[in-house]
Amino acid sequence: MDDLSLEQLLQNANQAVMHGNWTAALDYLQQAREIQPYNADLFTAIAGVLIQMGKMEEAIPYFQEALRLQPYSAQAYQNLSNAYALLERYDEAEESYRRALELDDDDRFSWMGLARVCILQGKYEEGIQIMAALVQSDPQDALAMTLLAECYELAGDLISARWLYEQAIQIDANFEIAKMGLERIQLQEPSPAEIDKQALAQKLSALKSKLQAHKSQLTPSKTTAVDRLLFCAPPLASSEVRLGPLAQELIRRGVQVKITTHFDELSKEGLRYALFSRPHYSDELTQAVLQSKAKGAKVIVDLDEDFFSLPTGYYHYDSLSAQQPEVASRLKQVLQAADVITVPSDDLLEVYRKEAKQVHLLPYGWDDTNPMWKKPVPPEPVLKIGILANHTQPADLPVLGDSLQHICQENPQVLLGIVAGLEVYEQLSGIDEERKFFVPPGKIEDYPFLLADFTLLIFPLQNIPYNHSKSDLALLECGARKVSWVASPIPAYQAWEKGGKFASTPEEWKQAIQALLASPAQRYQFAEEGHQKALQRTAAIVADRWLELLNSL
Repeated sequence: MDDLSLEQLLQNANQAVMHGNWTAALDYLQQAREIQPYNADLFTAIAGVLIQMGKMEEAIPYFQEALRLQPYSAQAYQNLSNAYALLERYDEAEESYRRALELDDDDRFSWMGLARVCILQGKYEEGIQIMAALVQSDPQDALAMTLLAECYELAGDLISARWLYEQAIQIDANFEIAKMGLERIQLQEPSPAEIDKQALAQKLSALKSKLQAHKSQLTPSKTTAVDRLLFCAPPLASSEVRLGPLAQELIRRGVQVKITTHFDELSKEGLRYALFSRPHYSDELTQAVLQSKAKGAKVIVDLDEDFFSLPTGYYHYDSLSAQQPEVASRLKQVLQAADVITVPSDDLLEVYRKEAKQVHLLPYGWDDTNPMWKKPVPPEPVLKIGILANHTQPADLPVLGDSLQHICQENPQVLLGIVAGLEVYEQLSGIDEERKFFVPPGKIEDYPFLLADFTLLIFPLQNIPYNHSKSDLALLECGARKVSWVASPIPAYQAWEKGGKFASTPEEWKQAIQALLASPAQRYQFAEEGHQKALQRTAAIVADRWLELLNSL
């Protein structure tokens, strides 16, 4: 078959859908995905076709990938919620519906879905309250009226359910779902004459509107001049870690936030503010910076690492290192075009002040409203030392010498866990396989809970310029999750100070790790000190600093 253009593939897929040929539609969409592998709409379309084919479980990963590409899309959360509900995975559906509503509290379909899964889990009062609020906000919504009737039916209140089904049919005489519901009630409830309409009306009016209550929480602050903001970033986990807590906090304050990885979406926005993370990653993002500037937007470029000294072999080196001529050219363009450069460490200030007119320090923050930072973990009889590949590279491991081997040999209850870094795992070949374990990359929203699985986290870093400019993100995460640490004494870590010990030589590493493993009391003390430090860096506090900067532009 000759290669088809993206447009032709999408047209063919649409024709196949119209004729109910789901297999052909799936094939065309998969080919389109090979052309645009980061197109969230394609993943959503593939998932929808799989559902039509009855392949519910297979659809879930595609909805999840669409959400990863558009992590602040209410529609993406709603799509995933609906799929979970079809699979009767109601607790996951509920969580996803709630996230959708954090992003768009006017989404009636997500409210309806949330109400239904609450009822199906036995949370009758909350489900009925939500649906009653929807009916009160639009009494002519036959679907909401019908779903409220279903809520009462599932809760066992057949009299109220019957009356509501009848009201839905009065609104739309051809509404089949309401008709079917009424037929079910007639088979179960022999005497409709006893209904107390006044009591039912009082019941509905007494239920507080959760829609209005939630909406009032999202009212923008009078001091927040920024009302709309575009985040544009490459499809990397680092982008979500850097921008995610900020975006969530701004959304809670009523700011309209859109996150995208695609220039074609950006070109339609026409926003006053455009915030870019690592835009030199691709020609597309670099052009997005330049065109946003040409359209009069205030352009903020966030650079979270020293891309001039990025060591060879580090993740995404070919796309991010300024030692690559094409990348250096892109980085120079965005530095010149930006109204302001933002960085998360003092040493990065010095790096980029040599290249840009205005550079501001805006540190990392963490979302303390995320329950995963507090979710308890069951106690375990073993002690676990953790190495996180997002903070430690294989080239950093020689700093440890043979300290970990000695610790594992001398302490049979100690295990070593390596998160998301297979190369790091393989480089630790001197440690027996039964004493170490590998944790593959997981969902970023589960990351805070993952941290709590470790007794102690270690952050060895070699003594090179790139590491000297790193931020304090690793120690912030430890403080947020109340985990003690041992780390190399880079400037940002030394400035943070709270929550652990520093080590430079292999012997110092061995002594520091063994001291903390041997003392639960000291680990607890360090964890509490680190947490108090982290409370000074919540997303709400950091967002204030971002808004102050934006309002000054």
